[in-house]
Amino acid sequence: TIDFVSTIPWSVFADLMAGEDASGNSAQVAKLTKVVKFVRFLRLMRMLRLAKLGIIWERIEAKMGSLILLQIAALVRVLFIVVSICHWNACIWWMVGQPSSLITDMMSDEAQTDWQAKQHWSMIKRAHDVDGESWSWIEKDRAEAYVFCFYWTLGVMRTMPSEVHPVNLVERVYVMLFMFFAVSAFAISVTLITQAFLKIGERRRIFNEDMAFARMHLRNIQASEQLQTKVKTYLTHLFNRRRIQAKEANLFGQLPPPLTKLMKFYTILVHLRSMNILAELGKRALYAVSEISEVVDLVANERLCTKGQAAQAAFIVIEGFLRVFEGAARFGRRESNSDIAGMSPRFVDEDCLATPDVVKSHQTILARTPCEVICISKRKFYNAVKEHPNLFVSVLFPNQHACTQEDWRESFTTNTLDEDRAAGLANVNIDFDRKKSCESQSHPIDTDASPEGTRGVTKHATSTAATISAG
Repeated sequence: TIDFVSTIPWSVFADLMAGEDASGNSAQVAKLTKVVKFVRFLRLMRMLRLAKLGIIWERIEAKMGSLILLQIAALVRVLFIVVSICHWNACIWWMVGQPSSLITDMMSDEAQTDWQAKQHWSMIKRAHDVDGESWSWIEKDRAEAYVFCFYWTLGVMRTMPSEVHPVNLVERVYVMLFMFFAVSAFAISVTLITQAFLKIGERRRIFNEDMAFARMHLRNIQASEQLQTKVKTYLTHLFNRRRIQAKEANLFGQLPPPLTKLMKFYTILVHLRSMNILAELGKRALYAVSEISEVVDLVANERLCTKGQAAQAAFIVIEGFLRVFEGAARFGRRESNSDIAGMSPRFVDEDCLATPDVVKSHQTILARTPCEVICISKRKFYNAVKEHPNLFVSVLFPNQHACTQEDWRESFTTNTLDEDRAAGLANVNIDFDRKKSCESQSHPIDTDASPEGTRGVTKHATSTAATISAG
C-alpha cells in the first residue's frame, strides 16, 4: 500500500484541483497537497524489515562449523554496515545540496524561495576539469554524482573531507552532526574489523606462544631429543583435535550428564557404525555402546595390543596412524595388508566383541603417530549386553534364528575374562519378552531412532522370544 501511494503523481492532481480559475483559497489548498509527497518517506518504514537480518545472520552463523568462516562473516557484517552508512548519507547529502528536492517540497513558498537563493555545494563552479572548463556537480549525471557523494562520505568518516565543503548554514550543521556520528561509527567499525582479523589466527597464535615456553622448559631440563619430539607432537595432536585451547570446552563442561552423554553419542556414532560387528545395531544399542566407550589419545609408540595375548578391548582409529608388526592379519571382516612400512588399520581386535570367549590378538600394534581412538572394553560391552539383551541378539547369535536361556547362560559363563561376572551371569534368567516394556520407557534418543537400524534386531528378538515361550 505504501509503495502504491508513493507512486501517485500528487502534484498533477493538485494542479487539476486548483484549475485556472481557482480562488486563492483553493490554490493554497492545492499547494498544500504537495505535502503528500512526504509519503515517500514512509517507504523507509520498510527498512524495519532489516531487523530480521539480525535473526537471519544468527542462523547463518549457527550453521557455520568453521571458526574462520565465522570470523569472515563477522568481517563482512561490519563492512556491510559501513557501506550502508555511506549509501544513506550520500543520498541525504545530495538532497541537502540541491536547490529543490523532496525536503524543500514540504516548505512554504517563501522558505523555498529563500532556500533556492542560497549557495549550495552542488552549484559551486569548479575549474579543475580535464578540458579546463568550469562545471558543477549539479550538472553531472546521477551515477557520477552518487559515486562522488559515496566517496565524500567515506572521507568524512575518516575526518578527511575533500573536494567539496559546506557553503551555507544548513550544510555546515548537517556535516557537523554527521561527523560527530561518523567518527564514532568509523572508530567502532575499525575496531571490529581489527578484532575479526586477529581472531582468525588467535587460537594458533596463543598455542605457538605456549609451545615456545614448553620448548624452553624441555631444554632447561635437558630432555632428550626423542622426548622433546614426543611431547611436541602429542601437544600438537591435542591442539589439532581441540583437546586444548578450545573455548567450547568450558561451555560444554557446564552441561548436565544427560546432554553430555548425547553429545558423546553423536560424536562417535559414525565411527561405531563403521565397525562391521556394530553396523546393524539400532540407535538404542549404539547409545548403550557409546556409554561404555572411551575416546583416548595415544602417544606415539604406545601399545594397543600384543600378539598372542587376550584382547581386552576393541579399538577404532579416529585420527592418526598405527604400526603393525609381523605382517598381514584380519581385523573383523576387513583385510589389512599393513606391515611396518605399509598402511595403517582402522580397527584393532574387532573380533573380540563377537564372542564372550577369549580371543587372542593376531599382531602387535603400536601407535605410529599420536592417535585418537575409541576404546570399547570387552568386559563393559558384555555387561551392556546383559543389561539390554534384546538389543544385541543379532550380534551374539548372527547365524541363529532362536536361542534359549541355556544358550545365553553358557555363552556368558564360558568367558574367562571376568570370573566374578561369569558367576553372576550364570544365575541370570534373560527374558526377551521384556523388550516391550523396555520400548515403552523413554530414552534420550527416542526422537532420533532409526527404524531401519532396529528392524532386524526387533524381528530377531521377537522370534527368539517366541521360541523360548514354545519351549
